[in-house]
Order: sequence, then structure tokens, then C-alpha cells
Amino acid sequence: MRDFWGRRELKLREAEVRAQLEALKQQRWQTEYDSKAESERHGFRGLVLVHGGAAVAFGALLQAIIGKPEAHAYIPWVLAAVAACAVGVLHAALAFWLGYRQWIEEKRTGKFLEANRWWNAKWAAAFLSGGLFLSGVAIAVVGGYVAMCS
Repeated sequence: MRDFWGRRELKLREAEVRAQLEALKQQRWQTEYDSKAESERHGFRGLVLVHGGAAVAFGALLQAIIGKPEAHAYIPWVLAAVAACAVGVLHAALAFWLGYRQWIEEKRTGKFLEANRWWNAKWAAAFLSGGLFLSGVAIAVVGGYVAMCS
């Protein structure tokens, strides 16, 4: 009988250890996920700051050239660059809201990353925002070249 109870205790202890191991794995996964989510939020903050800075810089450029007749051909290009950066700021801010919706969906359904429909929308907004920033800078550069050549 002694051997029977010893095995039973060993199996109970093994089940305890397995449960603790699963809990630790879940805790590690949650910590890694939270860390990635926090780095995303910081990245989106940087995206908003870059767009806002570019819009302000193009606005200052516009203020500097608005009264100069030789820069008249460049003004529509600068306005287009400001508009692209402003829409980029809008999409970067939208990425924050979509991230919040993703978090709500995760808590409600338990779907994470690609399985969550808001995850794809958040990243689409972020990439669109980055594309608009690059477009705004390209518009300003191309417009300057075209205005100089004309």
C-alpha cells in the first residue's frame, strides 16, 4: 500500500508543477505582449510628432515665401505638402483609437494580433500615415525642383 500512496502523491505533485509551469508560460506571454503593445504606443506617438513637426515646418516655410513673387509657383506645392502631413497626423491619431478598439476586442473575445480585426486596421492606419509623411516630403521636394526649373 505504501508504494500506491507514494505514486499518487507523486502524480499530484507532478500535476501541480505542470499547472505552475502553464501559469508561468501564460505570464511570460502576457508580459511580452504588454511590452510589444507599449512599444507600439510609443512608436505611434513618434509618428504623430513627426507629422506634426513636418506640418509646422511646411507652415513656417509657407509663411517665409508667401510674400515673395519668385516663389509664387512653389506655394501650391507647399500647401499640398502641409495637407498631406495634416492627413498623416489624422491617420496617426486614428491608429491610437484603433489600438484602443483592439484592446477592447481582446478583452471581450480573447482574439489577439492578426485574429483581431482591429489589429489590421491599426497597422493599415499607421502605414498609411507613414506613406502620407513621405508623400508630403516628396511633394515639397518635387515642387521646389519644378518651381526652380520654371
